[in-house]
Amino acid sequence: MTNNEEQINLPDIPVVILEGTGALWISPDGDIEELTRQNASVTLAQSPVIVCNAPLIRDKLNVPHAIFYDVLELFAFVHPARFCVPTANGICKALDLPTSTKSTQQAVNLISAIERLLQTCTTYKGDDTIIAIAHAMAAHHPIWSWSPFVLSALGVPLTADLAPYARENLKVWQKLPEWSELPELESKPEKPITQDETRQQLYRLVDAVIGRKTQQKAEPRQEQVDYASALTTTFIKQADGKTNWVMAEAGTGVGKTLGYLAPSLAWSTKNDSQVWISTYTRHLQNQLQHDLDSVFPRQNPPQALIRKGRENYLCLLNLDENIEQIITGDVQTRIGFGLMLRWIMVTRDGDLTGGDLPGWLPVLVGAKATSQLADRRGECIHQSCPHYKRCFIERVNRDSRSATVVVANHALTLTQICDEDEEMRNLPKHLIFDEGHHLFEAADNAFSVIFSGQETAELKRWLIGDHTQKRLRRRGLNRRMINLVGETHPLWEYVPLIREAASFLPEPGWMDRIHKENPQGLLELFFNAIRHQVLSHADFPNSPYDLECSILPLNDSVEVLAKDISKALQDLYNHIDALKKDLLNLQKSDDSGVKRNVASFVRSLETRILNPLSAWITLVRDLQDPPDERYVDWFGVTRTNGKDHDIGIWRHAIDPMHIFVEQVKEKAQTVIITSATLKPAQGDNEKNWLQAEQRLGGTSIRADQNHPLRIQITSPFNYAEQTKVILITDNDNTNINDVANSYATLFKASGGGALGLFTAINRLRTAYPIIAKQLVGTSMPLYAQHIDGLNTATLIDIFRAEEDACLLGTDALRDGIDVPGRALRLVVYDRIPWPRPHILHKARRQAFGARDYDLFLTSMRLRQSFGRLIRTADDRGVFVLLESALPSALY
Repeated sequence: MTNNEEQINLPDIPVVILEGTGALWISPDGDIEELTRQNASVTLAQSPVIVCNAPLIRDKLNVPHAIFYDVLELFAFVHPARFCVPTANGICKALDLPTSTKSTQQAVNLISAIERLLQTCTTYKGDDTIIAIAHAMAAHHPIWSWSPFVLSALGVPLTADLAPYARENLKVWQKLPEWSELPELESKPEKPITQDETRQQLYRLVDAVIGRKTQQKAEPRQEQVDYASALTTTFIKQADGKTNWVMAEAGTGVGKTLGYLAPSLAWSTKNDSQVWISTYTRHLQNQLQHDLDSVFPRQNPPQALIRKGRENYLCLLNLDENIEQIITGDVQTRIGFGLMLRWIMVTRDGDLTGGDLPGWLPVLVGAKATSQLADRRGECIHQSCPHYKRCFIERVNRDSRSATVVVANHALTLTQICDEDEEMRNLPKHLIFDEGHHLFEAADNAFSVIFSGQETAELKRWLIGDHTQKRLRRRGLNRRMINLVGETHPLWEYVPLIREAASFLPEPGWMDRIHKENPQGLLELFFNAIRHQVLSHADFPNSPYDLECSILPLNDSVEVLAKDISKALQDLYNHIDALKKDLLNLQKSDDSGVKRNVASFVRSLETRILNPLSAWITLVRDLQDPPDERYVDWFGVTRTNGKDHDIGIWRHAIDPMHIFVEQVKEKAQTVIITSATLKPAQGDNEKNWLQAEQRLGGTSIRADQNHPLRIQITSPFNYAEQTKVILITDNDNTNINDVANSYATLFKASGGGALGLFTAINRLRTAYPIIAKQLVGTSMPLYAQHIDGLNTATLIDIFRAEEDACLLGTDALRDGIDVPGRALRLVVYDRIPWPRPHILHKARRQAFGARDYDLFLTSMRLRQSFGRLIRTADDRGVFVLLESALPSALY
């Protein structure tokens, strides 16, 4: 490669391009060899090769030790926070270079991509931070494969000493701006909006979002106008002060996202106030982010932002404590930290699970450099942190108070609704729950109680610390108290008392000891007794799946131990509650030098310790009594890959939406629950609406002398013309070989563009090698959840970009993904997705209508699966269900 100053010689080595279920090895001279899992290790052991997406190729070809020049790594270094599909064509498209369907041409284009990337790298000359990162990645042998070329482009010799660039330059957090407190939106008398104002806003939105994509003037569909207009009336405050409950079904193609954004923005603009939008999937959050970026110019503070829980963001203190790994770690660790430092230099919010972090980067760099740097389960020390004023989490939380639109997920929204902290009482009065068909599931998770080995061991780690780790937030209560008041303060006397009271909680390795019938301590004995009760009631105790049993009748050992457990939990609660009360008294003291930090610490004690302890105390005390009719409790053993993962007691509300309604009605003026699939499509429409309302809190809403407003806008798509539904009735779907053969036959018939859905992970894993074997020799790539080392979002990005690819998955692919065009033209389902008959489902089935409840849930799952097929008016596709006996009620 030549530029105005020097020549950078590219590695003259072969390129490997994935093709079908294998790959092609292409030499610089044009020689080609087909690679399969059987021969790839021999060929790739001979010399290094250029690839795109090394983790995927290692998995596909089973070559863990091959030496790769991964162009995706180079792209991440040169263009951090820029999206690209992690394929050869994806990188070329992101760089405005030609793409091709031919593997040989893709290899040529990939070389051009390397040239373009290194050329861009020359523009970073003189940037000491980038130079320091690149040099650290080459500090020891073996070095990062791209180091010689990157350092050459930066004008720095590979042999240069790191000292001139100083390790201080690796501390990228020092250059991040500090946040400042922003004024919250003032509460003012509300001004109602008109349908005309909503329609005007809708036209602006559609032109800004759709027009940008098509480069043409865009206007809304009539269905979208009707939907937005209908929602307008719900932004008017009721005279009796009661909540406006809205259940709005808008079929695929209506354009409900912009439809509900229109009245939201019209209202928030007119009232200088805020609207919260809650979603279930990250995919929809990312879509909303892109749409809102088209509407609101980038500014600080932002007018629209995505807000997630703390565990989704990079923790600067975690990074600070681990920064030496870019100097001392192995080559993969150094690469990971180097690429993450480049991303941190440019990210706008530090979001590790979306936002501007490419979905493939966590897989590329590893957990050490990504998920392990996040704030985990209450580790944050808030104002005591030296990076507090630059903290990504604190910045997002403060920006969200003054933003016009906040997009959160259901879990965080429900947490905020239930939070009694004064800081959270300004939650907006207008809440929109998109993907509303998942709201029951989200509420179920939010309001459940789990008293288990994993949960109690985590609580002990927070209190006592993790002696296997040196990280500050894992040093327990004593480190937190030292930071807060010091060892000489009178409050320090609580530390040994609490440590002693927590000694009954499980120690690390508790599960191994239980397996060896050697439990230690009170709680390990208790969970071991629960495990024996579960196993004694199991028909197949060696099953790889989760096991459960009813609590009554109690094993004698469980009953005896429960009394001691209840007392131990209460003692621990009393000590921590006393500490909390004394801390609050300390906070009121005018001469306290720690007043600023006490509030955050008390909040951590409440949310991480006292609230769970209170729920566990109630749960254990209730063991010998008949269960409250509103709840269902059970003993369980959860398993991962056939091995015991956790043991404990679970409590779920039979109707968690009752709790949701009770919490929301006092705080929200408008609650809009919307989805493309709120109710079944077949049968009596009134009965279907009543079923939908029952699942979304309608029973509790009506008990409050209120009635939800129903809005129904049908899809503009002509499904009868655009789709075909096929039932394969002569297939034995209990025989996974038959299922896999059917999938392969159908995939070949469609020429790819196929989504294969499975009702269980184990069925997918068993079918995958059979399908892959039958697709050998075709040009159809095969990808799969739980098989390929990529996250779901990245698999979907690749599937969307490759028109003839096939993708296998489970529930996460059943809904919430958007793949328009020929990239998805076939959906295959392995069997009817009936709900599993576990204890909780049986209780709800009895409460919600027996067989009708099963049919409702199954119908919704089928609707959501079918909904992946047609995303635009031009789409065509086939939906296939391998089922010999489909009830007519599901037709």
